[in-house]
Amino acid sequence: MPKLVNYVARFEFLREAAFTVVHDDGVAALSRHSVARALGTSVNTVRRLLAADAELVVLAADEVARRRSYGRFGRLRDGDPLDRALHVVRALLPDVEHRVAEELVWLRLALPRPRGTAAGAEETPLRERWQIAEHGWADTDPAPGAAPATIGTETADEAGDPLAEHAQRRQEEVDHRIAEALELLAIPMPARKAEAELLGAVTLGLTWAVCGGRLSPGEAVTHLEHHLVMLETRHPRSAPSAS
Repeated sequence: MPKLVNYVARFEFLREAAFTVVHDDGVAALSRHSVARALGTSVNTVRRLLAADAELVVLAADEVARRRSYGRFGRLRDGDPLDRALHVVRALLPDVEHRVAEELVWLRLALPRPRGTAAGAEETPLRERWQIAEHGWADTDPAPGAAPATIGTETADEAGDPLAEHAQRRQEEVDHRIAEALELLAIPMPARKAEAELLGAVTLGLTWAVCGGRLSPGEAVTHLEHHLVMLETRHPRSAPSAS
């Protein structure tokens, strides 16, 4: 009886392995070899599962998105506008310890890379280059008849940025949450654009500080709350008119 292979589960392992490599060693270390080492398997196995043009950075970004989706963006409860605004915006931070890893990996992935280079593209070793030049093939090529997955190739945009779709979705989430918080705090419309840019910069700066070990997640939430209090103070709510 032929062996049944759970390819969906294997892709989940590949995503987690790519995430682990970026977290532990950075984007520059991301390759099929490092993914294979993280899984304790052979590079041939990884190559059989992934198409040659699959972007490993997309695998890592997919894992970030998966982790963010669990319990991160909960339902908004009734209460004080300041508390509700804090609840909305703190979801953009690594506000608890187990959220730090996913934000650290995303920050590393989102850093600009030199044009013309692709993270995850591994340099062909001399032995493989020699075999290809001499014979037209290398003994590390995938097995004949294998059908590599195209996972990680569908998100590249026309400019060649494989993370463009992930970055766009993230920015849309940031913009939506900041706009919702400013609305909850009744910030006047003329001031919202400037305050949105400042609040976005504050949340990004706090994220960097937590991921860099300069602040704890709890301290970051406290600083965010202080900023929202100052924001509310700068734009006090209009007193109700006397009837």
